[in-house]
Amino acid sequence: MARPSRLYLLAYNSVQAIGWSLALLRLLPCLAPPVSVRPAYAAAGDLICFLQTCAVLETVHAAVGLVPTSPFLAFLQWGGRTHFILALLRQIPEVQGSPSVFITFMAWSISEVWPQNHLLLSHLFISFLILTKTPVTTTMENDIDLLLSYVCDPLDGYVKMHCPDIMSYCSESMF
Repeated sequence: MARPSRLYLLAYNSVQAIGWSLALLRLLPCLAPPVSVRPAYAAAGDLICFLQTCAVLETVHAAVGLVPTSPFLAFLQWGGRTHFILALLRQIPEVQGSPSVFITFMAWSISEVWPQNHLLLSHLFISFLILTKTPVTTTMENDIDLLLSYVCDPLDGYVKMHCPDIMSYCSESMF
């Protein structure tokens, strides 16, 4: 039986993956001719505001130990993005039509679609192994994570596979 925490993370990552994929799909028509990045906020702004506000849960996940991440770093990322969206973009309509909003939204969407899908696939695969009563060891979880990170993000997978000393140094020197 899958642990409730794993099922919760599966549900959370599924919602985030679907949401950020939808945000990316809403932004792509801004690239079609005639190219106009001005309506980027109108196309995906409300959805991105909602997704980013819900991302406060990532700080909670780190604080309670569901994920091996520093709560401080998770809070910094969430706080910076949320301040940018809620305090600046949402409050100042003149800024909403800026090309920098389109660039920021595209970068966030692309950078969130890959990790969220990686986490989703990892949870689904391990849950499948648990449902089929295949014994899942920590080594197997690490191998699955390494394989999926290599598929979903080749540079990250390459660094994890070929530079373990750098990865261990970076993880030990974090907050």
